[in-house]
Amino acid sequence: MGSTASIQYQLARKPLITSAYFVFEMHMILRVKNHFLTIPFNPSPIPLPSLRNNAISLGLTQDSLNMILGVLLQIPKQELIFTKETFSGAAELISVITDLFSHRKCPKCPVNSPLKMVITLVGTKRIVLQPNSIILRLSVEISILATSHSGGPHGLFVLRANLALGLHASVHDNKLMFYSKITSLDLILVSSEFGPIEVSGLVKWIKLLLIETYLPEINDRLNTGIPLPSLLHVRVNYPVIEIIQGMIVFCV
Repeated sequence: MGSTASIQYQLARKPLITSAYFVFEMHMILRVKNHFLTIPFNPSPIPLPSLRNNAISLGLTQDSLNMILGVLLQIPKQELIFTKETFSGAAELISVITDLFSHRKCPKCPVNSPLKMVITLVGTKRIVLQPNSIILRLSVEISILATSHSGGPHGLFVLRANLALGLHASVHDNKLMFYSKITSLDLILVSSEFGPIEVSGLVKWIKLLLIETYLPEINDRLNTGIPLPSLLHVRVNYPVIEIIQGMIVFCV
């Protein structure tokens, strides 16, 4: 998986062989630098759909994908200056923040100085597989800072954005790749140096900021690709993809 990690598949037990089909159950082993993480086979597996004239039906469970994406989605802290070159809604976002900290409400707030934003991925990243739906849930903390009169950073407030990303799955060259779009965003005030503030007016512009600056970082890592096993020397390319409860299934 690029320079992030590698993945290996091992048989969990002897395959079940009948006159009509073979059944393979596999462990997945992730190597991250010099560390090995084993994703054990679920002893109560989710049943795969019938082959329906396909040669192979391959399933990855939600638990497996959560461990893999936990490794892939290691995104460093982002620091951004509010300019139109950073994102298209910078002027509007500055205007909303300036209104929140108008001098009548907060005479000491240095909102006329260049504003800076720090975006940090926090908490657990979790993928949810439901019939015909793949949702990735994650959270980021967004710190808004200004330059104080002494020239140092001055924290204004911290937000938490809880995101639900809709994922589109595809397989190319035996690798599973995802592309994400923001389907919902909840914005919560974590802390403020100047008391409670109303954040509802920020939602539209924070969402646009994340779409233009942070979502490309997520998609870049999702496009690294998760290698799939080549069963019986058959490579999985452009399969029929089916999403069932707790599992993504590839049929070729």
